[in-house]
Amino acid sequence: PLCREVVHLCMDFPNPTNSDQHSSFPMKRAPLVFPILCSHVLTHVVAAMCAICGEERNRCGSGPSLDQVRDDATLSCIHVIQLGFIARVLQILLAEIFQALPSLTRQETLLIPALNAILLRTNLSEWERGCCKLLQSVLSQHSSQYFSIGDLPDVGNLDTILLNSCQKSKDLVVDYIYNVAIILQVLLPKSTNLFHQLDGSRKQSNDEIINLTRKLGIHDLERLTDSQDIIEIVSYWYTNSRPRDDQSRLEKRLDCTRDYRINDWPSVNFDGVCHPTSISATQVSQKTLPLLRGSFEGLSKSSNSIKSLPISYTDLYASLGTMSPHSEVTAVCLVCGEVLDAGGKGECTKHAHICGGGSGIFFLLQECIGLALNKERAAYIPSPYVDSHGETPQYRGRPLNMDISRYEHLHELWSGHMLREFVIAERVKSPRNRLIAPNFY
Repeated sequence: PLCREVVHLCMDFPNPTNSDQHSSFPMKRAPLVFPILCSHVLTHVVAAMCAICGEERNRCGSGPSLDQVRDDATLSCIHVIQLGFIARVLQILLAEIFQALPSLTRQETLLIPALNAILLRTNLSEWERGCCKLLQSVLSQHSSQYFSIGDLPDVGNLDTILLNSCQKSKDLVVDYIYNVAIILQVLLPKSTNLFHQLDGSRKQSNDEIINLTRKLGIHDLERLTDSQDIIEIVSYWYTNSRPRDDQSRLEKRLDCTRDYRINDWPSVNFDGVCHPTSISATQVSQKTLPLLRGSFEGLSKSSNSIKSLPISYTDLYASLGTMSPHSEVTAVCLVCGEVLDAGGKGECTKHAHICGGGSGIFFLLQECIGLALNKERAAYIPSPYVDSHGETPQYRGRPLNMDISRYEHLHELWSGHMLREFVIAERVKSPRNRLIAPNFY
């Protein structure tokens, strides 16, 4: 059935080896989806949930009652959510470890002795034990030889790095749980009524993550890692996400960057905690602010880009002036930091299709004004840079600095997917915005 094929693709399941099942997948598929550990886990999970709910709703007219269909679909979605939960936790763990230990990118099995030693401790929390067991189970599937602690390279306090990665995954996976719960309610209204019937859903704990997973019907990590079927799937995910050297030219062109994501768009954390609209005092004191998509490596591969936004307009003008000295209308993408020539060539419009799916927020340097784009239409936004009176004067003589509240408003427009509504409304209200020709910027 089409639903099973879609779920199989979205969740990046291994190809079936059973002869009866293999008849349903007779051909080798093109890489239609990226490895789940190298991409946005929530996207994979939501696509699979949509396929499940679509199939179950189609059954309503063929016999089963609506309540029975809803219960079947909810339980199927819970299973997909649980797999996505494991994928997101493992993704954060691997990203944190390889960021701290880049030398172990192709020697991951060297971590197994350290994980074995940590699991012997009696003071581990339930979450730490579950994360270490997950890593141990996945890495041991790829271990061709056994190592001792003495085989490890000099990487400092390895135990601290592993336990810190466990804490990081605990902080960030909460965002996944909240998002997937909201989406499940949209797809299957009143589906949470079934959760109260699940085993363990009414037990209370002092740990927020444990309470959330129980309410959503997600088993704890230690219990999930006891399932051989789950370990087989997760091990395949890990194998599929590792860098490959045996790819043909076509496979390399179709492939994605084999990196593990720590932060998810649009809820990129500025201060290490999942507060999308908060700006840390540390970055303010450093005289820079994160871009709208966050400040982390690999955001824009272009050399003609900035990694963060200076608080001082003078500093921004100096840095952009050296990158684009001959441009009369210089624009910087506030999402990824790329610097463009916006002099009536449509460069911003083209960039928005690549960077934001047709939407984007830019800052026009010489005019000192913001620009919102949705497809070919544009509208101006008040400049986030203001003087000591909270204004952006036409003839600038006073120093201008970033107004945090205005910048947070830009972040809300971006992360809340409100650019389309904003552009339409501003073009209706302002004759100046209506004069902007399509595809001009």
